[in-house]
Amino acid sequence: MYKIGKCITISARKSQVYYANRLEELGISTGQYMYLVSLCENEGISQEQLGEIVGINKSTTAKVIGQLEAQGHVRREQDLEDKRGYKLYPTQKAKDVYPLVIKILDQWNEYLADGLTKEEQSTLFELLSRVEANARKHCR
Repeated sequence: MYKIGKCITISARKSQVYYANRLEELGISTGQYMYLVSLCENEGISQEQLGEIVGINKSTTAKVIGQLEAQGHVRREQDLEDKRGYKLYPTQKAKDVYPLVIKILDQWNEYLADGLTKEEQSTLFELLSRVEANARKHCR
């Protein structure tokens, strides 16, 4: 069974290399793109919610959000319902780069799915989603 993890690990490493090469020209790192995409798709969420979406711990999420804020991609607004918290919003800079990031992600997905039928792609996505859920369940 270790072969499942091996395939996922190698695919993930190759994905990070591809993303690093392509995202560099946009000034986005491989550690930032998931946050930027998730933020653009979920405007006004909390930092904690964003971390949950991308599956990364609170301290790393805080660090990356700080980087994106310093780069001008994120703005924080105090949460009117919880004065201790903040809502996160993408800036226009983030909204401008978002479609370019999505294009890079979509291109890589096309490469990964090369030679698979639509039905196989759908099945693969369903299975990988279940694998992701298991990973989240067993590693908090």
